[in-house]
Amino acid sequence: MTDGDVYAVASGKGGVGKTTTAINLGAAFVEAGQSVVVVDVDLGMANLADLLDVPSSGPTLHDVLAGEAEIEATITDAGEFDVVLGSRDLAAFGQADPAGLGAVIETLRTQYDVVVLDGGGGLSHDVTVPLGLADGVVLVSTPTEAAITNAVKTRDLVDRLGEIEGVLVTRTGGAGEQTPEAVAERIGAPLLGSVPEDGAVQMSEREGTPLVTIDRESPAAQAYREVAYGLLDEPLPRTWGDSSPDQTVDSETKQPGKPAEHPQSGIAATIESVEESNGTASNGGSTASQPETEENEANDRSILSRLTGGLLG
Repeated sequence: MTDGDVYAVASGKGGVGKTTTAINLGAAFVEAGQSVVVVDVDLGMANLADLLDVPSSGPTLHDVLAGEAEIEATITDAGEFDVVLGSRDLAAFGQADPAGLGAVIETLRTQYDVVVLDGGGGLSHDVTVPLGLADGVVLVSTPTEAAITNAVKTRDLVDRLGEIEGVLVTRTGGAGEQTPEAVAERIGAPLLGSVPEDGAVQMSEREGTPLVTIDRESPAAQAYREVAYGLLDEPLPRTWGDSSPDQTVDSETKQPGKPAEHPQSGIAATIESVEESNGTASNGGSTASQPETEENEANDRSILSRLTGGLLG
């Protein structure tokens, strides 16, 4: 098989539904006919096991990054898809070397159609590294001011590595809150979709089963499905309970038609993209002066080196 696609699910802060998003995108990718593994790359606060009914006593990603296990030994069947869990142990966090993530991800992409990376929130170097190793980044934010402000910082960082897939706005529908379109505009990235506040989400988490699987026609499940099929550039099923790919439904009217397109844009895994972007000025794409270009490159390298522990800069 050809190498699979790698999507990193990221956020500027915790508590916005990032892990829930990773799980449900994974389930929707499976529904679309893809083989999927979801990897908990939040080395500091691994919590994927908290939301899935899977055993968590075996080797973890932390063991692999500490040189104590092979990645194949950590793969666990979660029903709809496979998972690679992380450790909650503080000592394991101290022993795990993020420099090994690249080899882990490259191995997994040869075995699966889609690899979903459930990352951490913030800008520490172990959080940042997966963003540069993914083909695309899905940025998750709620409509709250704090979440938006932090998401802007994460988007700025991803822009230095490549292009972001877009923003998924979660927990929408509250009175007086900003619209998903306004949130995406403030963050400065395309709007992939919005997930309404839905009690079925908490129910699925208690059951340890993805919402897309346990309550297929709930509003939140429909929203996750739209985003997943859009990332794959696949038509939505005619009905939410039918995963046949040759039957489509318009995401707005729920009538037959073509779904909205979400062009898939890869995120560069090397610093070359930074150099190219800094060589283009905003005034019609003209090339920046040599001193200005060199200064921008040095600044970007300094930021990336600081945030990734020298792994990406």
